[in-house]
Amino acid sequence: IIALIVGSALYISMKKTSQIQRILYKEKIFSDILIQDSPSFFTAISPEGKTIMMNDAMLKKLGYTNAEVEGKDYLSSFIPEQEQEEVSKILFNLVNIKHPSNSENHILTKDGREILVEWEGRPVMKKDGDLDFIYGAGVDITERKKIETALRDSEERYRSFVQNLHGIAYRNTLDNEPIFLHGAVEEITGYREDDFLQGNPAWEKIIHPQDRMTTVQIPPDIRTVPHYSSDIQYRIIRKDGNVRWIHEHIQNILDDTGKVTEIQGMIYDITKSQEAEENLRKTDARYRLLSENVQDVIWVLDKNLRYTYISPSVERFRGYTVEESMSQPVDKIFTPESYNELLSLTQKYLLLEQSNAPIDKNRSITLELEQICKDGSIIWTEVTASFVLDKTARPDGFVGITRNITQRKKAEESLKESEQRYRTIFENTGTAMAILDEDVILTLANSEFEKLSGFPREEIEGKKRFTDFVDSKDTDRLLMYHGLRRKDPLSAPRNYEFLFVDKNDQVKNIFTTANIIPGSAKSVISLLDITGMKKAQEELMHSREQLRNLLKHAQDVREGERTRVAREIHDELGQVLTALKMDLSYLSRKFPQETRPLQTKINLMLKFIDMTIQSVKRITMDLRPGLLDHLGLVPAIEWQADEFQKRTGIPCEVWVDPDDITLEKDQATTVFRIFQETLTNVARHANATHIKTSLQVHNGMLKMIVKDNGKGITKKQIEDSKSFGLMGIRERAHFSGGEVLFTGKKGHGTSVIVSIPIDINGGVR
Repeated sequence: IIALIVGSALYISMKKTSQIQRILYKEKIFSDILIQDSPSFFTAISPEGKTIMMNDAMLKKLGYTNAEVEGKDYLSSFIPEQEQEEVSKILFNLVNIKHPSNSENHILTKDGREILVEWEGRPVMKKDGDLDFIYGAGVDITERKKIETALRDSEERYRSFVQNLHGIAYRNTLDNEPIFLHGAVEEITGYREDDFLQGNPAWEKIIHPQDRMTTVQIPPDIRTVPHYSSDIQYRIIRKDGNVRWIHEHIQNILDDTGKVTEIQGMIYDITKSQEAEENLRKTDARYRLLSENVQDVIWVLDKNLRYTYISPSVERFRGYTVEESMSQPVDKIFTPESYNELLSLTQKYLLLEQSNAPIDKNRSITLELEQICKDGSIIWTEVTASFVLDKTARPDGFVGITRNITQRKKAEESLKESEQRYRTIFENTGTAMAILDEDVILTLANSEFEKLSGFPREEIEGKKRFTDFVDSKDTDRLLMYHGLRRKDPLSAPRNYEFLFVDKNDQVKNIFTTANIIPGSAKSVISLLDITGMKKAQEELMHSREQLRNLLKHAQDVREGERTRVAREIHDELGQVLTALKMDLSYLSRKFPQETRPLQTKINLMLKFIDMTIQSVKRITMDLRPGLLDHLGLVPAIEWQADEFQKRTGIPCEVWVDPDDITLEKDQATTVFRIFQETLTNVARHANATHIKTSLQVHNGMLKMIVKDNGKGITKKQIEDSKSFGLMGIRERAHFSGGEVLFTGKKGHGTSVIVSIPIDINGGVR
């Protein structure tokens, strides 16, 4: 029994193992078939970037064998150089982030061609969680991209055709609401495009009543059946009441899912065609309308370059009727140079026809040729032609369209002249100029820029960055300006200065003007070397500072001399006069009473001495008020205001906050002298009847305001270089680290506002 149980267990175990192996084998076969036989691309890349394998479809497309690709570096071997950095980032993310990714990039074939592939990349992990390899599945989308590009080109050609066609192109919603109309709307209907877009009138309202309920019915399939189209003919009533016959071609538009989303169509005026025979109208209406109304000339030539057909528009084009044009030989239509060019090309095509080589029926040629008009004038034309093939698909002639491009040629010539003119200006401005790309690559530089930088133009244009010439201290700032200018030109300064480094590592001061070129991402900059001007400016500032220091020294010397003279006058002359007065008083008391004439003389001498003493006091105070040194600024200001009022009769109020202001000696002298000079100017020029003075200390600043009610100082007087009194006030304030503001209004007086920072040793008591 035990042996039976063990044997059964072993049998079941072996059977299960066999089943698992068969399943794994089937999965491997299925996987190999799926990968190797799939038309899609499959590749595996090691974490180190080495190619492990490629499936047959990918090897065949690239032109390699598996042995040739195995172990090769994937990036350098199969990715174009310009895309290697981007693909490297994708592989890096797959290795490190371990999330699937979708991307598009080109891969290189063995013969150097590039194929555009849409990839899905996934990391494949080991059992322990480490990355085993990177797996990529891709689809060749090269042809799809070409088709998409061709489709865009086709749409552009279609739009150009509509814009030049004498008809109406429109697009409506499925509810028949207009989205746009374009073309000869007013010519055909008498209404403007905006009238229909605004629903006034609706298109249905101008349809002839007899056709509205019968002929003109939008097929219901247009809203549901993909690619459905239809043609209808009906009459409309123009705005002026005239009736027109209309041919309308209508079709639906699909979205990416194939669902009908909109309706579009073309509307032509076929009134003239309707008047023709019914059988011709059905087969030839659209073609005749096109050939008779387009501005271009449609023509057909046989192999001997004789016209077999030419459209009526030739008469508007060259002045010749159709009959005259048909009878003209080709050499009489074109100028000799253009005829020779046309003949040479025609002979090449005829040789192609004789060679029995395959003919591409879709191939066409385009030439720009000069044609002769009936009035003798010459016009430039663009001739586009292709082969007319016979039943055996061999060339039997030519069919083409001729377009008048005279105006375009003139515009091109004007553009060339304009470019030459601006190039001349660019080269001869006298300043260095350059044009920068968005990545600050210098795409254009003039000769002055060559001189400034020291590099020849061929080493600059397309090779140098603007930042290669910018000192490292200014690089970040200029790059910030460059970025801001692209977001909002007004957010970055138009003019600025920076340090320029030339080929020889010489640093130059540059004044720059930068602007965005309208309609592009490029910038144009002009650079002016102001190194010499900067040096001269620095020398001028240094000289000015020296002059100011000299003036300050002169003022200090003068102030000291005035103080010394005032002290000596007060001490020496004052004492002598006082002693002389005492001696005369003594003699006056000693003279006898009978000597009255002598007594009178002595009294007169005493009076003169008193007057002299007062003059000494006045002179001493004018030279250096003792109040300023002994009692401080506020008493000195109040005394000066009182003296001014006594001398001129002009009331002078003084307001102080706080009541006692203590300044360092030099600062106090500066403020007092400015006050003195201001009062002198008021007395001489203001014709004032009242003066208000305020002294105030706030936040470490002393502010003195002297305001009069005189005639008012003018801006011209303030800025006059000969206003030495005002100049002296400014300089005194400057020496104390302060500033002065002069304001005045005609008839409303003048204000002098002095602001001086209080010295650290001064302050408010």
